[in-house]
Amino acid sequence: MDEPVNIFDILINTSGKYPDKVFMQIKDNGLYTKYTYKQIHSMVLSLGNSLSNKIKKGDKVAILSENSPEWIISYLTISYLGAVAVPLDTNIDEGKLLTLFKDSDAKIIFVSKIFEQKIIKIKHKLKSLTSLCFDNDYFKKLLKNKNYEKN
Repeated sequence: MDEPVNIFDILINTSGKYPDKVFMQIKDNGLYTKYTYKQIHSMVLSLGNSLSNKIKKGDKVAILSENSPEWIISYLTISYLGAVAVPLDTNIDEGKLLTLFKDSDAKIIFVSKIFEQKIIKIKHKLKSLTSLCFDNDYFKKLLKNKNYEKN
């Protein structure tokens, strides 16, 4: 592969060389869940291809979440689709959040359950914002989509 252009290119290179190596792990209730490069690559392709009709190159896509596997999967998916990630500070209040959405022109937000209420409180003031919560069955289904053919 040529010189990497973005972070997704680095994931492609690394998952090709080290598919079974641990990409990341997260501790939950004292136990670690490990994710390999191959697993993350697969989830990014699944999510990206599932959302390719909603997210286009150059679109702004926000992320409001604590540090989690879903955060990095969302970030890598945004890169895969050629969109622009707009990571948001989890400590921001609803007023500033609304201003950031208007200024950034974000069309979609990936949000964790912990911060979903912040989005619900301001969503009615934003005409075209679509939210996608990490903790719902729809998001989990998108991660398992095995159709890797780009739409």
